Amino acid sequence: MVDKKIITPEGLAKPVGYNHAVAVSGGTTIYIAGQVAMDAEGDIVAPGDIVGQFERALGNLELVVRASGGHLTDIVKLNLYVTDVAGYRARAKAIGKVYRAYFGTYYPAMTLVGVSELFYPEAMVEMDAVAVTSTDTTT
Repeated sequence: MVDKKIITPEGLAKPVGYNHAVAVSGGTTIYIAGQVAMDAEGDIVAPGDIVGQFERALGNLELVVRASGGHLTDIVKLNLYVTDVAGYRARAKAIGKVYRAYFGTYYPAMTLVGVSELFYPEAMVEMDAVAVTSTDTTT
């Protein structure tokens, strides 16, 4: 069984859209490689659309978590890399709506980093994560 505890230390601003830390005990840890807005054929979808790419990358992340026997709410650490931080901020409400469609009101410890480019030139968003599932994935 996995036990998660959200940590919000006194002296830090109340987090909005993320949590400062998540303590976890039990379960199996899954390290998930960076996911971009790539379809099954290897093409980047929604070129130039940060919200569309965020949604596809999040959907790809969900596929990996589910294949590992877990759910998105098993993610305890989520890293976001974006090539346009100002564009991300400008579309934050639409991105938040997509986020909540996948995660509901659950927020892992999160980091957003602005980068000059990603491996795939058309990619605007990449996300990697750490999940802790109650499923034993060792074979």
